[in-house]
Amino acid sequence: MSSSIVVANTLTGHAPRTRLLGRKDLPRSRKELTDRYEVLSALLREGIWDWNLVTGDVEYSSRWQELIGINEADLGHSIEGWLNRIHPLDRPGVSSQLEALRVGRFPKIHNQHRLLHKDGEYRHVEIDAVALTDEEDTRRVVRVIGTISDVTKQRLVEHKLLFDTYHDPLTGLPNRTYFTALLDQAIDRRATDTDTKFGVIVIDLDRFNRINDGLGHSSGNKILLAATERLRHALRAEDILARLAGDEFAILLDPVSSADDVEKMAERLQSNLSRVFEIEGRSIFLSACAGIALPEEEGLTGEILLQNACAAANHAKSLGRARSKRFAPALVENRRDLIQRETELRQAIERHEFQLRYQPIICVETGRLSGFEALVRWEHPVMGQIEPSEFIPMTEETGLIIPLGQWILAEACEQMRDWQSRFPATDPLSISVNLSCRQLADPDLVASVQSIKQLSGLAPNTLRLEITESLMMEDTVNASLMVEKLRDLGIGIHVDDFGTGYSSLSTLPHLPIDTLKIDRSFIARMFDNSRTAQIVKTIISLAKTLDLDVTAEGVETREQLEKLRELGCCHAQGYYFSAPLDKEGAERLIQSHPTWM
Repeated sequence: MSSSIVVANTLTGHAPRTRLLGRKDLPRSRKELTDRYEVLSALLREGIWDWNLVTGDVEYSSRWQELIGINEADLGHSIEGWLNRIHPLDRPGVSSQLEALRVGRFPKIHNQHRLLHKDGEYRHVEIDAVALTDEEDTRRVVRVIGTISDVTKQRLVEHKLLFDTYHDPLTGLPNRTYFTALLDQAIDRRATDTDTKFGVIVIDLDRFNRINDGLGHSSGNKILLAATERLRHALRAEDILARLAGDEFAILLDPVSSADDVEKMAERLQSNLSRVFEIEGRSIFLSACAGIALPEEEGLTGEILLQNACAAANHAKSLGRARSKRFAPALVENRRDLIQRETELRQAIERHEFQLRYQPIICVETGRLSGFEALVRWEHPVMGQIEPSEFIPMTEETGLIIPLGQWILAEACEQMRDWQSRFPATDPLSISVNLSCRQLADPDLVASVQSIKQLSGLAPNTLRLEITESLMMEDTVNASLMVEKLRDLGIGIHVDDFGTGYSSLSTLPHLPIDTLKIDRSFIARMFDNSRTAQIVKTIISLAKTLDLDVTAEGVETREQLEKLRELGCCHAQGYYFSAPLDKEGAERLIQSHPTWM
C-alpha cells in the first residue's frame, strides 16, 4: 500500500472505500488538522502536505518544512511556495501532474524532483499524492493529500552504482561496456546520415606490465593516471577517451573528415606519450602502439568495431614498439591463426614437444671447449622444427614464456650437472640460458632460479643468464635490481647482442654484469668494413677496462677467430666451431676433447 493511501485511510479512520475521502471526514479545525499531520509525519517519517482546492491553501507539516530548512512563515500556505522552489527543469513535470490531480484526470501521482534547500543546494525528493472528491459530486476534486520524503542519499548511491558500472574506478574514464554503447550510437547515427564519419583508436602501452612489476602497483597507477592526462590533452573536446583494461585505452573520434584525421590523431597521441614521465623522482619513458578502425563494413556493431581496433593494435604490437596499424579484414584471419598457434603452444608444453640444442662456447686463448649456450627448438608433430624467432614472440605475448622458460632453465641445468659429473674437469663446463623481458619482469624469477639451481645440484658459478643489451638498458634501475639478486646466487650475467642497443658509457660501469657478448652482425662484417672492425676492437677494449669478459657471437671462419685472439677476446661461439647440437652430439663433442688452436 502506498504512503498516500495510508494517509487517506488514517485520516478517515475507515478501510479503503470505492469513493475516496470527502470533506465531512476531515478534521474541522486547522489545529486539529496540524496535530494529526505531525503524528502521521512521525509515524511515516515523511512530510505531509494537504492542498485544499476549495480555499487554495496548502498545509505543510513541520517535517516537510525541515526537509528544505525553512519555517511556515517563509513557506506560506500557497502551492506556489512549493512550486517556486522546484528546480526549473523539473517544475513543468510536477505542475502538470498536480494539474492532472486537480481536474480529476489522475486519481494519484508519484514523482521525483529536485527541491531547493535553504542552504542553496537542491535535495532530491519523492512525492506520492491522491485526489479526494466531494461525496455529493464525485467528479469534483476538493483536496489533494500527499507525502514527501528526502531521497537524496538514495539517489547519490544509485548514481554512484550507475557510474561505477560504466566507468573505470582508477581513471574515472568510461569503461569498455560504456564505450561500446557509445560506438553503437555512433553507428546508428551513421545509418541515418551517411555523411557522418568517425573513427576508433586503441592505444596499447608498450612494456607496461614490466614497468608495473618493477616499480610496484602504486607507481604503476600513477603512471596510468599521468598517461590518461596526456591522452586527454591531445584530444578535442568532442572526442571520448575510455580505458578498456590495464594498459589499454580507446578513443572515439566523432566527427572526422577522413581516415587521415584518425591516423594523424593516433600519431599525436603516441607522440604525447613518448615524452618523459617524472614519477616519484624517477624518469619513466613510455611508448605505445595504436590500432585504428573505421566503420567501413556493413552490419557492424560497436563491439565488432572495437574488436577490429584491438586486432589492429595487437598487430602493430607484434611489429615492435611505437607502431601504428589500420584494421584490415585479413587481420581477423591472422588473429584466428594466432589463437590456434597459442593453443598449439600450450599443448606443446604439455606434450614435451620442445627440445634443447647446445651450441659450444670456446675459450679463444686455449681453443678449448668452455661451455654451451642452451637454445630451444619446437619439434612440431606436423610442421617439423620451428625456429625460436617464430614462436618466442608469441610466448612473450601470451605469458607462456614463464613456464617455458622455467622448463628450459631446469632442463639445461640438469643436463649440465650430468655432464659435469660424468666428464669432470679442472674448469667445469658452464651453461648459458637466455632470459626474456617477460621473465625479467616476473617477481618470482629469483626464487624460481634459486630453486632450479639447488634441485639440479649444478656446480657454483657455472650458470650464466643472458639478457639482451636493449632489455638491460630500457629500465636500467629495475633491471639492475633484479640482476643484482641473481648475481647474489653466484650466477654470471651476460649482456647479449651488445652493440645493437643504446648503452650509455656512463651507465655501463654500474651495471651488475660479468660479460659482454658482441653481436654476430659485427663479426660478420669485421673484414668488410674498417669501421666495424674498429667497433669490435673498441668493445673488447671497453670490456677489459671495466674488468669484464667478452664473447664474440657468430664466428664462422678461421680468419675471424685469429683476429679475435689478436684483439684479446675471451670467448667465441659460432658455426666455425659447431652448429647447435642435440644432447648426444654435445656429449660426443665433450668426449672428443676438441681444440681449435
